[in-house]
Parts: sequence; structure tokens; C-alpha cells
Amino acid sequence: MLSNISRLNGGIRMRQHTHLMGKRLLSSAPAILLAAACIVPAAAAEPIGDGVTPTYDEAYYATLDYYGNLLDGSVVKSYTLNGATSLTDYGTYDEVVNLTDGTTPAVAGNATTFSFSGKDAPSHFYFEGKTAAPFEALPWTLSVSYTLNGVAARAEDLAGKTGVVEITLDAIPNEAASEYARNNYTLEAMAVFNQDNILSLEAPGAQVQLIGNLRAVLFIALPGEEQHFVIRVGCEDFSFDGLTILMVPATLGQLEEIAKLSQRKDDLEEDYNKLSGSLDTLLNSFADLGSSLRDTADGLDQLNHARDTISNGKDQIYADGDKVLNDLESLNNSLNTIPGHLDDADDSITEVTDTAVSLRENLDDVDDCLKDLQRDIKNIRSGSGDMQSHLNQLGADLKKLQTSLQELKETLQLLDIRINGGLISELPSNVQEKIKVQGQQLDAVLTQVQGLETVWAGVARDSEGQPTETIGYQQYQIAALIASGKASSAADAVGLLQQVQAVDTGIASVKASNPALTDEQALAYLVAQGQLTNEQAAQYAAAKPQLIVMEQVYIAVCGGTDQPMTKADFFTAMLMLSDINALPADQKTPENIGKILANEAAYAKTGKMLSELNGDHDLSRVIGLLENLSDLLTDMGSGGLTGDLSSLVGKTDTALGHLNDAADVGRDILDRVDTLLSDIKELDDTINDQVPGLRGTLQDTKTLVTDMVTTIDDTHGFLTSFRSLAKTSGTQLDEGTKKSLENLAATLRKTARSTDAVGDVKTAKDAINGIIEDTWNEYTGDINNLLLMDATAEAVSLTSDENAAPTSIQVLIRTQEIKKSDAPAESADQIQAAPSTFWGRVGQMFRDFWNALAGIFR
Repeated sequence: MLSNISRLNGGIRMRQHTHLMGKRLLSSAPAILLAAACIVPAAAAEPIGDGVTPTYDEAYYATLDYYGNLLDGSVVKSYTLNGATSLTDYGTYDEVVNLTDGTTPAVAGNATTFSFSGKDAPSHFYFEGKTAAPFEALPWTLSVSYTLNGVAARAEDLAGKTGVVEITLDAIPNEAASEYARNNYTLEAMAVFNQDNILSLEAPGAQVQLIGNLRAVLFIALPGEEQHFVIRVGCEDFSFDGLTILMVPATLGQLEEIAKLSQRKDDLEEDYNKLSGSLDTLLNSFADLGSSLRDTADGLDQLNHARDTISNGKDQIYADGDKVLNDLESLNNSLNTIPGHLDDADDSITEVTDTAVSLRENLDDVDDCLKDLQRDIKNIRSGSGDMQSHLNQLGADLKKLQTSLQELKETLQLLDIRINGGLISELPSNVQEKIKVQGQQLDAVLTQVQGLETVWAGVARDSEGQPTETIGYQQYQIAALIASGKASSAADAVGLLQQVQAVDTGIASVKASNPALTDEQALAYLVAQGQLTNEQAAQYAAAKPQLIVMEQVYIAVCGGTDQPMTKADFFTAMLMLSDINALPADQKTPENIGKILANEAAYAKTGKMLSELNGDHDLSRVIGLLENLSDLLTDMGSGGLTGDLSSLVGKTDTALGHLNDAADVGRDILDRVDTLLSDIKELDDTINDQVPGLRGTLQDTKTLVTDMVTTIDDTHGFLTSFRSLAKTSGTQLDEGTKKSLENLAATLRKTARSTDAVGDVKTAKDAINGIIEDTWNEYTGDINNLLLMDATAEAVSLTSDENAAPTSIQVLIRTQEIKKSDAPAESADQIQAAPSTFWGRVGQMFRDFWNALAGIFR
């Protein structure tokens, strides 16, 4: 019996050791996220499968020397198999390292295949592919240079120097990168300095934060943007931990509207080109009209000079006069259509200007709503006043924010563009999305409940593995041991129970021979006789009281160990165990434990709510359920629920903190919108400067055209009368004809001078056209690729286009440190050859970075 106990303990320790090693393995690489990569679907002729395929996340880790040259680079693929027994990854690697188990990969060309036996296939699988290829295809080419007191210096010589060291990071867009990477990746560069070890710090354009005694410098570059980041640090004994650089695609849901704005840009550009072309045609017509009027005036002069000839050849003059009348009538018909077009142009300018003003007002309303939202969150977190009233006010302000966002969206629709306007139309959904992007922090609030749900699902099964509605006493013991952390799996729990049972049997045997002995004395006797080790005795002494309490709780909840336990009863029991375990050692008296057991009815209400809370991510429902739980705590006073449930309810402060972060994100989005609108505002100011003159010119042009129509009408009537009179009066009209022709020529020249203003109108129009084109070009490649971003685009694998799109992708880079050392400096080759596991290298490379980064955003 005792040998069996020893073997059982050995198995338990081995499993615990493996479990701890797994935990240390994961904790050493916090930047690695589990996700998915899809296998190419089967051809149409093949049998239809169940549709479940492996998914994966992809991360590229690179260490650089002082100047940006690659020292070491590896791709880590994190696969979720979803029940598959094999996976194939495409990419050319120098070496493939299995980080999960002993499965040997099969490599054929650029295809790496892992095949598992069905029963031993892991649920999650990791491997490392060592390769420098992705580094050459990153969206930025990086280089680092240094100066000391303004003089170029080698990094190897800077450690321990006194003076001002300038560190320059040049990030140049890489045209060899994929289109997806160029248009969607953002770059974040970070450096950390000890405040106590420096005299000064300058980082133009960076965000500099003081965290304790550490100065963190953070730079950000938009897609396609060339940047030259400079850090100047003054110190008496220089040292530098190196630069940490992160390249990731921007996938926030709020960025989806930028892609729509880019699409709308083409439509706006086409419509504006049509309008510009129409104005050019109109202005050119006016310019040609001035020349025609002058030519007509010259012709009239010649006609006047030929008056004597006309007098001698009246028939010819009458015929030419008929032609002039016909030409004037045609010109008059053409000019009659121009005033209507000018009125339409004026109305369009007014509509655009008014809508732009409304847009600014809508943005102000949204900003006010976000301020109200942050005020509500502050009230809730303070815990003062009526909590129900605070929650009601939070709901009202959320609704008000949604209304303001809808009005903003409608205003943007009037302009037929999107400038991040529809990004937060449903704030709760985007709060969840923001929290998921930052590491699924909202799920941390529900970790306790979801953990209990997982344990329940694991034990509530019949002999055939099918889910059941109830469990028995032994299943409850297994679940309680797992939930309390005393066992890492069902097998560990069963082993512990068997061990305690075996020791109980041994104690009973000893006491049967000597009834006067206590359990403790019988246990000591077994140790003294060598039947138990001190460690086994200690494990029994620690586990036995807990199992007794578990039995008391089960009886209190279910009425007896022979009665079944429901899911709600299970949650109730876990809450009671949690409060009993939370009691200090000197207060774990039978009296205090009895009080908790006697309060089972109150715990049952809470247990039922917790069993319903699991997996609920609707923010309003979560807050409502947690509020009810908080009310139960108040009603129960000091009677119980002082353990994990109180902690869970307290975590609402974390949830509200994330909501507060989401409001900050909303304001950040508005700031970015405001920045973009500032650029549009410059355009709007230019238009406003030009619009009064343009409107005046259009009005003057309208007046000019109207006057010309009137003048031509009068001229037409005059010439008609003149022709009639000339035929009647003959030579008597020679002098009148002379004066009429001279006055008519003068009138046409005056009218022609009025059309000279057309050149100024065209110049203003061309200037506006240039501003519009420059604004679009700046954000589509000249400065950055902001308007080419597409948050909905599928990610592209760093190793091969043949791979399905990864669920997430990231690039993490660290440059070499500059430190003083008593030992000789290692060469780059020695650094590369340093013996270490992959996880050790990742942990060494990024441990300080993630701690600092988490501190900034916490």
C-alpha cells in the first residue's frame, strides 16, 4: 500500500512539475498571443468536411546590433489545432524548433508539416522558425547612429562617457514590403532611462512619461511615414538599454471608416474634376467672348469707315445688317442660360459651408458627451452616493452619446464622406472591442466565474462523457480541489483523494491496535515506522482538514453526500468554500465556519446569479448583475461572502476603468478626426477667403451677362429699326449711321473690358484645385498612407503568401545594449552564439520592455 502511495506521489509531483514548467514557459514570453491560421479549403470534388481547421498567430522576434544590423531573427507560430491531427506551414527556415512536444516536422521545399497521433494531438502547438527573410520585407528599414557632444561616435565607445549623447533612429519606408504591410502597419519605438542616472533628456515629437524613477520615451509612425526619431540624453556615466521597436497592423474597428473615406475620395475627386472642367469651359467662353466683342467693335469701326461705300451700295449694307441681327440673336439665346448656372454654383458653395459648420458643432457635442461619461465613471468608482442613480445616469449619458454620434454620422452623410464618424455608433460594443485589443482585460473581471464554469463542464459528465445536469459527491470533491488550486487536473485530484484514503486506512489500522491514540499520533507512528515519509504526512495533514470542510459544505448545500448537486448548488458551494478559505488561520474556528455554513440560503441566491453570469459580455447586463450581487453583500452585512465574491464585485472598478479608457480612446479618435478636420479647415479657410470674391465675381458675371443680354436686345431692336429707317430714308441717315456705329463700338469695348476679370476667377479656382489635390496626395503616399489603411483587410503572413491569413501578426525588435562591463566586450558572433533556449532569448530580450510598456498604459 505504501509503495503505491509513493508511486502515486511521484506521479503527482511529476505532473505538478510539468504544469509549473508550462506556466513558466508561457510567462517568459508574454508577447506571444494564441490565435489561428486557416488551412486552404478542400477542392470542390473532395468530400465535404466539418469545416474545423487549425488557426494561428504569428510573431517575428529580431535582435539588432547597435546600428540596426540583424543579429538573430525567429518567427514563432502559435497554432490552435481545433481537433486537427496535422498542420502544414509554408516558409523557408534555417531551422525549425518544436516548442511543444517531441513531434518531428517533415520538411519538403518551403512546406513544413507536423503530424500527430489522434489521442496525443495537443490543443495548442508552438514552433519556432529561425530565419532572416522577414526582416528584409518589413515595412520600414531601420538604422541607428550616435553622437557624443555633437561629434559622431561609435556605440562601442560610449559606455561610461560624460556629456550629451544623441541617438537617432531612422525609419525609412521599405518599398520592397508587401502592399498590406506598407499601408496598414504602424511603428512604435521606445526607450527607457533611469531618472537618477541622467542629467537631461530631450525627445522632440515623442511622448515622454515618468514612471517611478524611469523616463519612458515613446515614438509612433503612421503607415508609409518616414521618420527620424532623435533622443538626446545628458549624463555623467552613460549607459543605454537599447531601443525596443514594435510593428503591428492597425486593426481597431474605428479605422474601418478611413478605408471608406479613401473610397469616397475617388468619387469626390471625379465630381470635383467635372465641376472644375465645367468652370474652365465657362471661364474660357467668357475669355473668348471678350476677344469676340473687341473683334466686333473693330468690325464696326471698319463698317463706319466704309459708310461712304455703304451709301453708294445700300443693298449690300442691308444684307450685311441682316447677318449681324441673326448673330446677335444667337448670342443672346446662349447668354440667357448662364445666370441660372451661376445661381446653382452659388447655392452649392453655401450648402458645403453650412454643412462644415454643422460638423464642427456635432464634434463639440460628442466631446461634451464623453466628458459626461468620464464624470459618471468617476462617481461609480468613488463608491459615494446612490450607486443605482449613478448607473442610471451612466446609461442615460451612453444613450446621449449614441444620439450625438448619430447626428454626427448624418452630418457626414450630407458631405458624402466618412471621417471616423460612424466608428462608435454602438459604444458598449466598441468598449468590448477596445478591451479585447488590449489583452481581453474585460474577461479578467469574470475569470473566477468562467474558471468555475470550466471546472463544472469538466466534471459534470456521465460514464460515456456526455454532459449532465448534476454531479455526485466524488465529482464535487474533484471539482473543488481543481477550483481551489490544490490540483491542476482531474487526474491530480483523484490521486490526492486516493492518497488521503490510503493514509486514512493506515491510521484506522494503527488505532484499531491502540484505540487510545489520536489521529495525529497514529500519523506520527506511521512516519516513525517508515511507512510514510515526512513529506507524505505533511501533504495528508494539509489536505485532510480541507476535505472535511468540503464535506461539511456539500452537506449544508445538498442535505447529504448521497444527494446530487446542481450547477447553481456548485457555485453556492464554491462561494462558501472561498469565504472559509479566506478566513485567517487564527479565525478558522468551528464557530466561524458554522456561521458560514448556516448562511447557505443567502449564498444560494448569489450562486444562482454567478451561474448565470458566466460568458455574458453585454456591458449593461454585467453591470446589472454585479449591482445585484453588491446589493446581496449589503443585505448580508458581515454574515459571509467576504472572499472571492467581494473581490469579483470589487473588480467592477477595473471594468469601469476600461470603460474610462474607452472614453479616452473615443476622445483620442475625435482628436485625430479634429486633426484631419484641421487640414480640411485650412482648405475651408482658403475657400472662405476665396468664396466672397468668387461669389462677388459670379454676381458681377451674372450682372454682366444680364446687362449684355439687355444690351444685345436693345441693339437688335435698334438695328432692326435702323434697317427699316435706312431703307426709307436712304442717304439721309448717313450721319446717324456714323454716330450709331461709333457708339456701338464703344459699348462693345466697354463690355469686353468687363470680361478681363475672368483671369482672376480662373486663378482662384486653380489655387483651390491645387490645395484639394495636395491634401489628398499627402495622406496617400507623399507623407504617409493614412487614407490607404484598411482595418478590415486580412493579415499577410511574414513567411509565405501560401499561408492563410493569421489571426494576429506582430514584429518585435530590440537593439543591442550599451553598458560598461569589467569583462571584455563580446563580439556580435559571440552574442549570436550564446547558449540559450528560444524562450530564454525572448524573455531576456523583452522582459524589461513589457514591464515598462505595461506600466505606461496601466
